[in-house]
Amino acid sequence: MGNISIEVTAENRNVIIKKLRTLRNINNQMVIGVDGICSSGKTNLAHYIASELCIDSIHLDHFLVHKLDCYLKALNSGLLMQQLKIMEGKSFIIEGCCLLDVAKFLNLGIDVLIYCKEVSRDTNIWHYGTNFDEYAPSDIDSNFSGLDKELFEYHKKMQPWMGADFTYILYNDLKMIQKPEEH
Repeated sequence: MGNISIEVTAENRNVIIKKLRTLRNINNQMVIGVDGICSSGKTNLAHYIASELCIDSIHLDHFLVHKLDCYLKALNSGLLMQQLKIMEGKSFIIEGCCLLDVAKFLNLGIDVLIYCKEVSRDTNIWHYGTNFDEYAPSDIDSNFSGLDKELFEYHKKMQPWMGADFTYILYNDLKMIQKPEEH
C-alpha cells in the first residue's frame, strides 16, 4: 500500500475499512495481514474487517498443532497450505503472531499489513510495560525463554510496526495487577 503508517484505534477503525474498500476496487484480490503480539486485538480486528468487507479470514492460532515453546514450529503448515489453496483468487485476511515470518515461510505475499499493539493510554507504553524499540538482543537472551523469547526476537528482528500500512492501537486503561510474592 505504502510506507506511511496510519494510526487507528477502536474509535476510528472505520478508517481502515474505507481505505481497504478503495484498494479492493482497484485490486480484486487482496491479502490483508494482521500482526502483533498476543492479546493486542488482532483477532477482534480481523473479525471486524472480514465482516465489513464480506471476506474470509484465516486465524493462525487455529493451525497450532499443540502448545509448544514456540509459535512457528507449532503451526500445522500442511493444513495451513491447504486453506491458502482454497483462498486462491479471493481477498482474505490472515492474522496471527509472527505473521511476517509465517508469510515468508509459506511464500505468501501480504498486500496490506496492519500491526496491532496494546498500549496504556496514560503512559503510551506497549503491552504490559514492554516497548520493543528499547530492548537490546542481550535483554532478550537474559529475560525471556520459549514463546516469549521467540516473540521478542521476531519483533526485534522484523519490526513489523515499522513497515505496517496501519497501526491499530488497542488502549488498555486497566492498571497492571501484580501477583503477591510467595513466602
